[in-house]
Amino acid sequence: MALMLVHATLDGTPIGVWNEALESFYSPGFEGLQNRAKAMLQTKGTAVPWDVYVDRMEQRTSFVDWWKTVDTEASLEDALSSEIGRYRALSEDEIAP
Repeated sequence: MALMLVHATLDGTPIGVWNEALESFYSPGFEGLQNRAKAMLQTKGTAVPWDVYVDRMEQRTSFVDWWKTVDTEASLEDALSSEIGRYRALSEDEIAP
């Protein structure tokens, strides 16, 4: 399994995913947030292990977005698709009568 960072909007919608090599995949239309995230993630450096860094990102507070981790062997695109599906299923459960 590999730890990946899922980038989400404030309402929790997953929009992108990053792996330890700092490769990413984003939903169309979120290039601005992808570029912002890339600039932030590139500050990690080599002294901080990936598992420690993703934990820090998950604890980070922001008024723009938030992060969560997933442990998966899926490709970046499949990992994002899975997270979007999970989010939609949870959203539907919350609004169901």
